[in-house]
Amino acid sequence: MNARFLRPRVLATGLLVLVSVVFAVSRSLETRLPWMEWVRAFTEAAMVGALADWFAVVALFRHPLGLPIPHTAILPKRKAEMGVTLGRFVEENFLTRAALGPWVERVDLASNAAGFLQGRAEEIAARAAALLPKVLEAFDETRVAAVVLEQVRAMVARLPAAPALGEVLELATRDGAHEAVLNHVLQMGAELVVANRERIREEIYREVPLPDWPLVGKMRGGIADYVAERTVERVCKNLTEVAGDPQHELRRQFREWLRGEVEKLRESPEYFAKGEEIKMRLLNDPALLEYAGRLWGGIRATLLADLGSGDSRVQAAVAQFLKGIGARLEADAGLREGLNRSLRGLVLDAVEKHRDAVGRLIATTVQGWDVQQLVAKVEDAVGDDLQFIRISGTVVGGTAGLVLHAVQKVLW
Repeated sequence: MNARFLRPRVLATGLLVLVSVVFAVSRSLETRLPWMEWVRAFTEAAMVGALADWFAVVALFRHPLGLPIPHTAILPKRKAEMGVTLGRFVEENFLTRAALGPWVERVDLASNAAGFLQGRAEEIAARAAALLPKVLEAFDETRVAAVVLEQVRAMVARLPAAPALGEVLELATRDGAHEAVLNHVLQMGAELVVANRERIREEIYREVPLPDWPLVGKMRGGIADYVAERTVERVCKNLTEVAGDPQHELRRQFREWLRGEVEKLRESPEYFAKGEEIKMRLLNDPALLEYAGRLWGGIRATLLADLGSGDSRVQAAVAQFLKGIGARLEADAGLREGLNRSLRGLVLDAVEKHRDAVGRLIATTVQGWDVQQLVAKVEDAVGDDLQFIRISGTVVGGTAGLVLHAVQKVLW
């Protein structure tokens, strides 16, 4: 029994015993002391009131004195119906837009989030850093790679290869990135020619139509040296001229060729078919799964090493990211208002969508309670008030008895 309402119960029961004793005494003394009839009337009615209220209180939870009297033990008998009624009451009176709307409007969710992120960023990042290694260790490399690759395959399979490549090239052309790429290729070409000067000389030496005799062979080497030097010099000069002249003819031809290829990639059925063929060949290549596994393994190993280092850059980056979000929210009133509007809508939509589920949860929870558990919960909530009802019933009953006795005296 909960100690909180033990004292009111003892008081109510003690009061019933007291009026019963006083009734017995007053009833025995009434013939010798006429004024005792007023005491007897009060205590007699008080006993009736106390017993009636005791019966009413007990009938809520169990059968009085263990007797199966109809309409008693109400809570245990109507537990399921009570759960459904309680769930419906909460659903219809609390989980509605009308009830929650004004409260949600007063809550500045974005400002609360900004303060929370800035004040708890380090703690959140630390907890995430402590949890992430366990999550990473729980995943099998092969299965993760297979799942990721399957998702990538499904996504890429829906994307037409040739038109997509055409769009990328068009964007690059529009922003002038192709010019920088061409300059880089020209520079690399010049460096490659210079680096392979000796090989070029050897190839030319083999091609000079002279026998490898002592005197003639020396002449053959001189010709090879001269031609190789001139070739390297001329090629480097031409490449440098193209790189340095935005209006060079070769550049113009390159631009025309690139535009033509973009159009073909976007519109040509032949290019489309070829792009799909290459795409599917790559997606179905077994080596792709092996590469995805190695890639995931490398990423996981890097993350685990960083998180276990004691000075995790990932943790620091997460904390800084969260602080940045909080600072941005705090500084931007328009962003806060927009976020609040969205969050309020999400909250109300979620409540409206799932309020029936909350009602069912309440009903199921109540139905699942043990009878003794249900009785204990209700008694814990209102048990002390019920005992004071018994006390009030004793006092009110006695007062009513006095009034009725007085009316009897006046009328009869």
